[in-house]
Amino acid sequence: VINDDWGTRRGYIWRIGIESYRKFPLIHKIFGYGPDTFGIITVNNYYEEMASRFFEKFDSAHNEYLQYFITIGFVGLTAYL
Repeated sequence: VINDDWGTRRGYIWRIGIESYRKFPLIHKIFGYGPDTFGIITVNNYYEEMASRFFEKFDSAHNEYLQYFITIGFVGLTAYL
C-alpha cells in the first residue's frame, strides 16, 4: 500500500510535491520555479503539516525526476532527459 508513510515517508513527499505542482500557474508548470526550490515550495505550503506529523521538514523529493519536474518544469525535465 502506497500511502504517506510508504518508503520512509516518500509517499508523503511525492504527494505534496504533486499537489504543489497542480497549484502552479501555467508558466511555472512549463518552466518550474528554479533549481533547488523544492524545499522552499514545501516549507511555504506544508511546513505546519510536516512539523506536526513528522517533526521534520522535507527539502528534497527523494526522486530525481519528480524533483526536476517540479523545480525546472516540463521543459527542463525534457531537456534533462
